[in-house]
Amino acid sequence: MFCSTCGGGLVNGVCQKCNVGNNVQPGGTGLAVASMVLGIISLVICAYWYISLPCSIIGLSLGAVARKKPGRPGNGMAVAGIVTSIIALVLSALVLIGVSAFWTTLITL
Repeated sequence: MFCSTCGGGLVNGVCQKCNVGNNVQPGGTGLAVASMVLGIISLVICAYWYISLPCSIIGLSLGAVARKKPGRPGNGMAVAGIVTSIIALVLSALVLIGVSAFWTTLITL
């Protein structure tokens, strides 16, 4: 590990050059970011239900996993990912129902 201030080496969390404690931020926002990105993508392309449905389901599950990890940053992003994934899931399901109803009507003509 290296010091975020000067780039020097850390020994027991203390920099050898500037004698500053380890102020490296803990990770853990990856799942929340992935959930938010997938939720936004699935919301934008909800007309393409065959892409949007899997993206929203994966985004919803990643957001739920990110929210369950205690003490991790990115809680707001996880909530945003869950909300956008749910909205995209509903819209994609409505598009799928509409397409199947239209297709059934088209075949019977």
